[in-house]
Amino acid sequence: MRHLWSGIALLAAGVCVIVLLSLLQPTRPEHSRTDKVSLFVPIRSERLVDEGVVDLIDPLPLVNDLSRVRWEPGILGVDLAVAPGAKGSESLLGDIYELSRASFERVNNVRQLLVRIYVPEGEGRVLLASADLRASDWPVINESMQSQGPLASDFHLNWTTAGRAWLANLAF
Repeated sequence: MRHLWSGIALLAAGVCVIVLLSLLQPTRPEHSRTDKVSLFVPIRSERLVDEGVVDLIDPLPLVNDLSRVRWEPGILGVDLAVAPGAKGSESLLGDIYELSRASFERVNNVRQLLVRIYVPEGEGRVLLASADLRASDWPVINESMQSQGPLASDFHLNWTTAGRAWLANLAF
């Protein structure tokens, strides 16, 4: 009987200790769900996947027409067709800027953006220029765009012979 009473006393002492410890917790200020705790900086987690390519490209204010969009993991390829009313290379550079901004700011898994620019000719099309942009190029391109506007050299544009002739015809 003595063991029974000592077991009950030990159990009662344990319960009392647990209750007392729960009452002695240090008081912390309560944060509401709307309070922001700036301990961590959120990391962008939006990733481009096959189904999300349309969601990335569709809302962009592009002047020229999209001919084709291809997504391979890490590489986004876009073919643009020069719109009939497009004036000069400014609209092309603006479209390339919008595509690169969406590719390198809105999602975090595009390492390379390939842009090809075509002009429709009869039943086919003629390649005017191509651009090969890397994610590491984006800070320089964005800074240049903010300070002095779009420059073809920032976008690493490679003009074909037909593209140089097209530009020369627009100059007149």
